[in-house]
Amino acid sequence: MQQEPRESISNAFFERYGYLREYTKSSLRKFIESPNKKNVHDIRRDFRRLNASFGSLPGRYLDEHISIQKYVKKSKQVLKQTSKVRDIDIIREKLELRTKDAHAEALISSLKGIRADQIKKLMRNAVKLSKKSIPTLTSLKSVDLENSIDGATLRLNSDIVDYLLTVLEDPDDIEALHSLRKSVRDLRYTLEMLPGIKRTRREISTLTKWQGTLGDVIDSAVIESYLGTLPGTDLHKTWAHQERTKRHQKYREFLNIYEKSKTLILK
Repeated sequence: MQQEPRESISNAFFERYGYLREYTKSSLRKFIESPNKKNVHDIRRDFRRLNASFGSLPGRYLDEHISIQKYVKKSKQVLKQTSKVRDIDIIREKLELRTKDAHAEALISSLKGIRADQIKKLMRNAVKLSKKSIPTLTSLKSVDLENSIDGATLRLNSDIVDYLLTVLEDPDDIEALHSLRKSVRDLRYTLEMLPGIKRTRREISTLTKWQGTLGDVIDSAVIESYLGTLPGTDLHKTWAHQERTKRHQKYREFLNIYEKSKTLILK
């Protein structure tokens, strides 16, 4: 991380955390009122950002503030449940492109019922969480915060390098691709909490591109996996093959972006 005055880093972090708390409150409220695809996406994004911010805090500070640990645990439970809903939304969106296919329409109808059941289970925890106050951050020294952020960014960068080595060797390792995307996302969200210096802005822009392209790869893998659970008809095999081809294409797009920008991230 490029050196900035500690006060500048601290001020930026606390200011952006304050905004993030309000965004998350709003996203959770909107999700509870209407758990549509957009609101599922928004609450997942804001919880991820919030937890990335907590991950930047000193370990000793977290140990002393149990309310943060409890909130993280509850929010991760909701995130886990929203993952199932998001996967259904991804699959439905793909199937809806086949509007003239009666078989696809039958699958969509089935998925709507499954989604509704998942939303019922999820909503109970979401409502409980909405009644809890998102923790505030107090009594945190600038020097401790700066050192902790440096440590967090170094760890995330190291994770990215490790996962890259795996996926470059085996593009079909979906678990490693998913872990790579998570580390890229968390590093991006961590850097977004810092002052907007030129180098940091370039890093964030690059990480956003990596995250988006890797997300497309993972989405294709989700659809392909779902198709693999269906009866082994020629139609399902054809659809799965098409999705696998798309996944490989998106992976090649990621490689192109990676080769052009890796020196900015992998320091």
